[in-house]
This record gives sequence, C-alpha cells and structure tokens, in this order.
Amino acid sequence: MKKLILITILIGGCATAPPALETSGTMVVGKCKVDNRNKYWGDCYIKSMQADKNWSKVYAYLLKDYPKTAEEYKLTEYLNNDLVNRLASNDITIEDANKEFQMQFDNLRNVSNTEINKATRKKELERQQAALAWQQLGQALSESTAMLNQNNPNYNQNNTAPKNSGYLKDEYVSGFNKVCIYEGISGTFTINISSVGICPISAKQ
Repeated sequence: MKKLILITILIGGCATAPPALETSGTMVVGKCKVDNRNKYWGDCYIKSMQADKNWSKVYAYLLKDYPKTAEEYKLTEYLNNDLVNRLASNDITIEDANKEFQMQFDNLRNVSNTEINKATRKKELERQQAALAWQQLGQALSESTAMLNQNNPNYNQNNTAPKNSGYLKDEYVSGFNKVCIYEGISGTFTINISSVGICPISAKQ
C-alpha cells in the first residue's frame, strides 16, 4: 500500500494515504502533455505541482518520510529551470528538452519506487518482529505458569497453554472451508473455518 503513496503524489495512483494532491500526478502529467503538444511540457508539470493547494503538505511529507524522493524532485525542478532558460536562448530544441525532462522524470519515479519498497519491507519486518516478541512473551508466561503449578495436585496438565500459537500469515478457500495459515513460534500450522468466515488475526494450535 505504501508503494502507491508517492506514485499518487508524483505520477498518479490509487492510494488513499494522506497527504495527497488535489489533482493526481497522473492527471497533471496527462494534462500538461495534451495542453503542450509539440511544446515543452516539463514547466507545466512543475508549476502545476507547486500550484496545488496541498503541495506544501505533500512536500513536507516527502522530506520527512521519503528524503531521497524529495531530493530527486528538487533535481527535477532544477533541470526544468535549466531547460526553460536553454529553450529561451535557443540552445536546445523542444524535442530534446522533452527527452531530457522525461529521463529525469523517469529517474524520479524509479527513486520513489525504490524508496517506497525499502520502507515497506522495513515496516513489515518490524511488524513481524513485534508479533514474534509478543508470541514469545506469551509462551514464556505459559511455561512459567506451568512450572508454578506443576506441584499443585489440582493442576490439570490439559489446561496448560497450547504448544503452539501464532499470527495469520495467509489464507485460501478450499471447497466449503477456508484454510487459515498461521506462523507460530514452533512452526506453521492451519485451522479450518467456514469459507465465508474471517480468519482470526491470531490462533492457537
């Protein structure tokens, strides 16, 4: 999901995570290319981005969470100013100016995608580590309870905590059943529920 955030901001997409431009990046690029057919379109893109009422919030968000993308956008601004000046002095053709800007724009998109993918992997790893830590804590508490009660004549070993518990990893439908797959401290296990049911976030084996 995070992967689409900056695509929405800079080149368009369907993510809903704020902040977002009032006019999507895809719309800006498409409109600028149509309105500037046979003309240089890069300046239209930069000015349209900066004119958006949400731009200051978007750029502040980039600086905080995606600094490499923010830096690459600044390079895109710098190139645009240079191309505008070179076009004014007839030092470059419109075709070549559009090619240079498109190359930089594509580079901006690649940097953005790379940074988003890295951030997504990091957050997923942190989520998994946190889930595992809670799971290990629960297992340790269960083992401690068992040790404290092992000398209790009324203690029923069948009431001890399950040998394995875990968090939802995947799911799929098989006939009239839905198979919920869990990653536990003692390995992967599954439980079956109704095909129209919702797999619990956590389960015990």
